[in-house]
Amino acid sequence: MRRDGNTRRILVVDDEALMNDFVKEILIRRDHDVAQAMDGDSAIQMLKEKEYDLVITDKKMPGTGGMEVLRAANTLRPETMVIMMTAYGTVDGAVEAMKQGAFDYIMKPFDADQIEDVVERALAGSGDERSPVKQSFEIERAG
Repeated sequence: MRRDGNTRRILVVDDEALMNDFVKEILIRRDHDVAQAMDGDSAIQMLKEKEYDLVITDKKMPGTGGMEVLRAANTLRPETMVIMMTAYGTVDGAVEAMKQGAFDYIMKPFDADQIEDVVERALAGSGDERSPVKQSFEIERAG
């Protein structure tokens, strides 16, 4: 779903306003059209109303979490890639995201270069079958 030039429509979902704005600013610098949702319910409603090339969602949010957003994206917009962000990464969490169809799983905190890289890879694969989760960053094993 390429727009003019390389502009892509991306939905950023995070209940933490600073993280949501940080990711938005990085993506705007890359000339993407960025929408924001502060919770999972709003994100799912936005997915019902518009097409997005990519959804970047926090895994753990009050109420409807990132896994529910991922499942909704799979159902409503199967062509949309999803990247899961989390500050609570575990191998089990990454495996579950992979089983549900996430493109990648990124650990917080991350810097601008890290999120730009994973977004670029996701958008390069957009339209193809979903790629399995690629653990771009080391996920700490619980325990």
